[in-house]
Amino acid sequence: MADPRVTFRLNHPKDSFGNLKNELCPILVEFYYKNIRTEPSTGLKAYPANFSNGRVTSKEKDHKTINTELSRIETDILEAYKKNKHLSVPEIKAAIKAAVKPEEITHPEQPEEKKKWKPRAIHY
Repeated sequence: MADPRVTFRLNHPKDSFGNLKNELCPILVEFYYKNIRTEPSTGLKAYPANFSNGRVTSKEKDHKTINTELSRIETDILEAYKKNKHLSVPEIKAAIKAAVKPEEITHPEQPEEKKKWKPRAIHY
């Protein structure tokens, strides 16, 4: 019998020309087992050039913290599956998504949120 599989990947690490982006990309966790497939976001981000084999490389400043968090998420997801495998597929997916509770990790190079442009009202 196959075991559940948990992997990590970046969400859209390449631009429209196929080049790696120079900006932070969200890290997704993929859970696969039989007819269950879900890909919730971990809430963590990494640069595509510094992400390999499902882990952040040592080129990233916070690589130890992020990799520790990814390991914790993987363990929590597998435990959530084992506890809830007797439930229906939507309930299992909900339990897995609930297991992905990222601690607040801010990236040291993450730019501040830009204010979105809002059009002014024109009065005639």
